[in-house]
Amino acid sequence: MKIIADSEIVGAESCFSLYGEVKVYPGREIKAAHLRDADALLVRS
Repeated sequence: MKIIADSEIVGAESCFSLYGEVKVYPGREIKAAHLRDADALLVRS
């Protein structure tokens, strides 16, 4: 599973790496290209 996460989510990489490959980017810099093959997106509201 490919997971994209906002870098402002503390511990996202360590918590979700059990479920797949986690890529972390600054939330405002996440683009459609990052999401192309992603299975999950984690962002702050």
